[in-house]
Order: sequence, then C-alpha cells, then structure tokens
Amino acid sequence: MILYLYIHTSWLIVLQVTFAYMKHLWQVGQRKVAFDTLSKFVRTQSKSVYLDPEDCDGDKLLARYAYVLARYALCISVICNSV
Repeated sequence: MILYLYIHTSWLIVLQVTFAYMKHLWQVGQRKVAFDTLSKFVRTQSKSVYLDPEDCDGDKLLARYAYVLARYALCISVICNSV
C-alpha cells in the first residue's frame, strides 16, 4: 500500500510539473512545441497503467489537460487561418 501511494503521488507530481512546463512553453511563444508535446503527453498518459478506476485525481488532471489541449488547438487554428 505504501509503495502504491508513493508511485501514485510521484505520478501526480510528474503530471503537474509536465503541465506547468507546457504552459510555460505556450506563454513564451513556443506554441507549436507546447501543443505537440502536450498532445503526445495526453495520448500517452491516457493509456497509462497508473490510471486507477477508483482514482479521480489522475482523471481530473488528464481531463484538464485535454481541455487545455483543445484550447491550444483552437488558438493555433485561428492564428493559422488569420494569416
């Protein structure tokens, strides 16, 4: 049980740090890199073995990341269409 809590907590920290880095990339203007990396991250983590059906924290974070990914996609498409 203690090992599970350690792995679970570590995984949540990795999710949060990775997301913070993606937001930083977006804010400094590296939008395509941020979008591509976040897209790959969401796809990979949604298939992760660490997802527990009884755990809501990981699911909430991934849902939030998918939402931000959709916002990034919309912003990129608006920018591309306006050029």
